[in-house]
Amino acid sequence: MWIFGITLAALAAVLAAERGTALVDTGIPRITLSPKTQGALERGVASFFCAAVGTPAPSYRWEKRRKGRRTMTLERIKRYEIIDTDRNMSVLRINPVHFRWDDAVFACIAYNANGESRSEASLSVYRADSPPSGYPRFSRQPSLKAVERGRSTLLPCEATGDPQPTIAWLKNRLPVNYTSDGRVKLLESGEWIANSQSSDEGQYECVAENQHGAVYSYPATLYVKERRVPPYFTKEPENVEVRAGSDVTITCEAEGSPTPYVKWRQGSNVLTLESNIPMRSNVLRLTDVRQSANYTCEASNNLGRIESRAQVAVKGTVYTPASVFVKGTRC
Repeated sequence: MWIFGITLAALAAVLAAERGTALVDTGIPRITLSPKTQGALERGVASFFCAAVGTPAPSYRWEKRRKGRRTMTLERIKRYEIIDTDRNMSVLRINPVHFRWDDAVFACIAYNANGESRSEASLSVYRADSPPSGYPRFSRQPSLKAVERGRSTLLPCEATGDPQPTIAWLKNRLPVNYTSDGRVKLLESGEWIANSQSSDEGQYECVAENQHGAVYSYPATLYVKERRVPPYFTKEPENVEVRAGSDVTITCEAEGSPTPYVKWRQGSNVLTLESNIPMRSNVLRLTDVRQSANYTCEASNNLGRIESRAQVAVKGTVYTPASVFVKGTRC
């Protein structure tokens, strides 16, 4: 299978090199992912991907050579965006593709102090109104979408062509990293994102490709919204009556978004260590109780604060409490 002119095997090799499990190299750069020959429609988008290993880590530059023209280095040209990633990969993105100027050979050069290596690929540019028969076309594209953090969502994308195009995705112009736990995965109907996280937010493009070339969807921004809910109790502390000298446990639980912190007070005296305030739930453990008292559970996030009070009533002679134990801390 091809993804943006890249074989999955080649991409897997690059990822292996990143993990340090394979393709360990030294000295002169060695290209591990070569740009691939491809086709594109004029006024469309084309991307070339290149990766290399070497010591020190290589830098990259890109060149273009048209028939009968001198080779030119692609720098400071608005239509050519060069993205050097933290994954030891360089991307040349052409947007928009020009019919006359971009039907050419493009070269990736990886270099360091020890030398350089190069790899070339050609781009065939077709008129937008006369693409090859069977060229990929979208029947469904992604669009702007918002999802609540923790919820699942589908970015839809479907295409037709002959042969049937393969579908792949870019996020912020780079290939999507699919998680091994299946949280982000590719489906026939689009890209599935389960348990959405803030890191999923970004601009997505669907790419449909077959042997004739590739077509890019309109960029679709995914927003991950943080649900904002003031704290509320799911379990309020209950009044309890005990015999003098008994132990007692009182539980307080709260929810909200952001998740609230829960702490205990006795009057103005805070019983929960400020350096270790638990979230969502807090258990107050009182040992050898000999005096009746009120205890207040407080739940708070940046949207508000709530309180609930419970009374511990002691039967018999009243004495000062021997000790209070909260979340592993004696007060």
